[in-house]
Amino acid sequence: MGGKGVNEARIFLKDYFSGHKKGGYFECNAIETQAAMLHRFAVASAAVRYRAIHEKEVEDIVALDVALRRNDKEWFERLPEEIDEQISHKLYYGHFMCHVFHQDYIVKKGYDCVKLEHKMLKLLDQRGAQYPAEHNVGHLYEAKPELHKFYKKLDPTNSFNPGIGQTSKKNIGLNSIVI
Repeated sequence: MGGKGVNEARIFLKDYFSGHKKGGYFECNAIETQAAMLHRFAVASAAVRYRAIHEKEVEDIVALDVALRRNDKEWFERLPEEIDEQISHKLYYGHFMCHVFHQDYIVKKGYDCVKLEHKMLKLLDQRGAQYPAEHNVGHLYEAKPELHKFYKKLDPTNSFNPGIGQTSKKNIGLNSIVI
């Protein structure tokens, strides 16, 4: 949060938490800000470290990068029993005032993490969430049509990152060469 947004947030939070609302907030000074950033990286590493220490009980991690709808009040999903029983631990962390969340699920030994992730993505689709939210589609997720169009405009020959967003890996430039 920066610029004019800082004062807007200050006013909003003071009003929101005055009187009858549960919860609270505090504004970090420079030292607390740095400590919070370090804490974020410690939290982000927790699932990976847990997996390493508990390799006999843990299959792997399903890590989701999710943007909820702008005014979504349900930040925590309610997983169906058939999904929830496959997960030993859930870690949620995100970005303040932004509805972007990192959700790490430590999956119990013996379960198929890819199948589990696909089931979870269907639930996110039902909620109107977007994924990935912050770290782009890479080669794991299918680029939506508008993003695919942008990639084509940015790289008309498909030379720089072929296959991104599960697009074609063909070099388009080679197809247009006439011999």
